[in-house]
Amino acid sequence: MIYVQNGLVNNNIKPIKSDLSDFYYLMNYNPQSFSKASNAQLSNPDNKDIKHNKANYVFAGSFKELKRNDSNLLYRTLLFVDLDNTNKPYQSVIDILGKSDINKFSYIAYPTIKNGFTDNSRLRLVIDLDRNISKEEWQPLTELVGKIIGLEVDSNANNKWSQAHGLPRSEEHTSELQ
Repeated sequence: MIYVQNGLVNNNIKPIKSDLSDFYYLMNYNPQSFSKASNAQLSNPDNKDIKHNKANYVFAGSFKELKRNDSNLLYRTLLFVDLDNTNKPYQSVIDILGKSDINKFSYIAYPTIKNGFTDNSRLRLVIDLDRNISKEEWQPLTELVGKIIGLEVDSNANNKWSQAHGLPRSEEHTSELQ
């Protein structure tokens, strides 16, 4: 099941009813739009209003209750992997993905909310899983993805079992959805 929350600083999640699989729901997601003024706010480290209060975040799995926390999470249905320390241009990272064995799997790659504000590309991979995964499987699988693609996985963004991840959004520098 897909769950969405508004802003990063809360844990209230809303289940999304869909006939699509979780992966295909994300593939067909209509990105949230932000104005140029909003982008300027986001790039200012002192003003995180968009990230904390306005941007939409997603989780794919199953919760006992509609509160996102580790003890409430039963399993994950998609694997989200953040690549925030690539030290490479965005297209170079996409090219690396295209040449790696990650292509044996269905995945989506899109810029994170802070991509484009530094020289360092920041991407999120969403990998379709053929079964639900448990907490014990999740972290080793995340690390394996980093080894498969040959890029460092952001351990801070990938270290909490019930971590929500930003959904794709669109503005002048983030039209890329692979």
